[in-house]
Amino acid sequence: MKKTKLKIALLIGITSIAALPMMASSGVSVNVQVPGVSVTYDAVPDTYVYDGSEYVGMAGNQYYYLNSHKCWVPMDKTRLARFQTWQKGHGDWKSHATRNLNYRHDANGHTVPLKGDQRQYQH
Repeated sequence: MKKTKLKIALLIGITSIAALPMMASSGVSVNVQVPGVSVTYDAVPDTYVYDGSEYVGMAGNQYYYLNSHKCWVPMDKTRLARFQTWQKGHGDWKSHATRNLNYRHDANGHTVPLKGDQRQYQH
C-alpha cells in the first residue's frame, strides 16, 4: 500500500510539472519537490547575443551565458563585469538579439519552452 501511495504521489508531482512554463518565466527558479524527488527549473533567455566571447541572454533581471553543454547558466560576477563592459559599446544589443529557438536548456539540462509555447517541459 505504501508503494502505491508513493507512485501516485510521484505521478501527481510529475504531472504538475506541465504548469511550470508559466511559473518559471521572468528569471525565476522553480523547485518542485515530491517525496524523494526534487527538480529545479531555471529560466532560459528567449533572445541572446554574441559578445565576442560567448552567447549572453537575459531572462527577467538575470543575465545568463550559454555553457559548453549548450545550457544557460546564470552569469558569475567576472562574466557579468566583462559583459557590462561590452554593453557600453553596444547599447542597442537587445534590438539585434537573436531569437533563441535552438538553445532551450536550463542549467539543469531541462528543455524550457519559449514564452507562450504550450509544449510541456522535456527531460
